[in-house]
Amino acid sequence: MPGQLNPLEHPVCLEDPQRQATSAWVEHIPFAMWLSSVLRPRMLVELGTYHGTSYCAFCQAISALKLSTRAFAVDSWQGDPHNGYNGPEVLQELTDYHDHRYGAFSTLLSMTFDEAASRFSDGEIDLLHIDGYHTYEVVRHDFETWQSKVSPRGVILFHDVMERILDFGVWRLWKELSSQYPSFTFLHEHGLGVLAIGQDLQAEIRKLVELRGEEVDRVRTFFEQLGKRVRLQMEVDSAFPQQEEVLRSLEHEQRLRIRLEAEVARLRGMEHECLEFREANRRLSAQADLHTQQLAELRSSLSWRLIQSLHGLGVRVAPSGSKRRQILRRAAGIGMTAEG
Repeated sequence: MPGQLNPLEHPVCLEDPQRQATSAWVEHIPFAMWLSSVLRPRMLVELGTYHGTSYCAFCQAISALKLSTRAFAVDSWQGDPHNGYNGPEVLQELTDYHDHRYGAFSTLLSMTFDEAASRFSDGEIDLLHIDGYHTYEVVRHDFETWQSKVSPRGVILFHDVMERILDFGVWRLWKELSSQYPSFTFLHEHGLGVLAIGQDLQAEIRKLVELRGEEVDRVRTFFEQLGKRVRLQMEVDSAFPQQEEVLRSLEHEQRLRIRLEAEVARLRGMEHECLEFREANRRLSAQADLHTQQLAELRSSLSWRLIQSLHGLGVRVAPSGSKRRQILRRAAGIGMTAEG
């Protein structure tokens, strides 16, 4: 890094942003945090906040550094032809994120830039970020309306100073202003202009706007690479919940598979038991058939018929315990011996 200006003396610029929101400003977050540490603004105002990517980066730095800054974000949150039009859910989502984190020192003002201007006194804003509607006429009007509000140590940031699509005109205004005031221009992420309009600039801000030649390239490259790292990390983080969802789905399917396998094993065990039951039943049925056959054969035999006849006769003529009964018993025994 250049000897005159070492951004690493303000390590907050290496912090990962906590606000994860879609934005064309993401790659300027490390510089926003560095600038907050260097300037230590008493008052910060942002004109054009949308999802709050840049504004929450400033607030994160203010909170991390425990600065006494008062911060204000001004936006109608209705959108414009360049960024599209919004419903109330955009402001509501930002409010839900912002208020419990930064509400102690920061305020979201839902109004036009002109309406908000009367709320601020001349010379009290140390850091003004202009990122509203980007036509030349509108951004020039915003600058002229708010210029007097900036303090003698103040800095103004302009986004999209390199963008020339459609009717974007910030580049025209930036070309005019950067020739009138000390400035520094970042070329990446649509361009960010740093305009030092105060007469009592902080030392490192003065170093930044006085950089020339290779030192300019080194500082640009440093913050551009940090910014690309931030964007890459955001992309990874945004994909991570999807990966978590896939993993949860796979784990759920694995649990279902295990339960299914256990159920199949249980049913197979029941099937085996049923087979054993059917085999035992078959054997019992075979034995029953055999016994039935043996009983039929027994009943058809001469001895059986004689025994049955004698038994019937005995019941009629020889009551139990009588001499006739004893004679019949002996006769039955003789008959069985003769048949055998």
